[in-house]
Amino acid sequence: MSVEVFFKQALGLAEPWVVTECDFDPGAKKLVIKIDFERGARFADPESGEPCAVHDTRTRQWEHLKFFEHRTLLEARVPRILGYYQNYTTSSALEAVNGLLQLAKRRARGYRRFENFRAIAYWIAGKLTLRRPASATH
Repeated sequence: MSVEVFFKQALGLAEPWVVTECDFDPGAKKLVIKIDFERGARFADPESGEPCAVHDTRTRQWEHLKFFEHRTLLEARVPRILGYYQNYTTSSALEAVNGLLQLAKRRARGYRRFENFRAIAYWIAGKLTLRRPASATH
């Protein structure tokens, strides 16, 4: 059994994930396990569950439990999927809300309490209309 197969089983990785390389440095007491996925692999869209192609990747690194007193790092290419062409979903609604919150942040500048920011955010995002009292009653 190769070292890569051993670590794939030890980490409980399923297809399409594979361990591509293990870099062990006894002087630095460090073990780096590099994880990748098979070319052409498809990943589920978090919203619809439909399998989608990989748009691009980002290399990420996490610290794992120590391996016999050696610092262990997992390094993986994390896929980013492009679900629009599969099920025509976009993040436009989220971007619109983010724009409204940024506007609220600019308008709430100078307020010291979070409650004031939240009130302005609800006012802007919720399109609330605030009524003024007609006149004093006394």
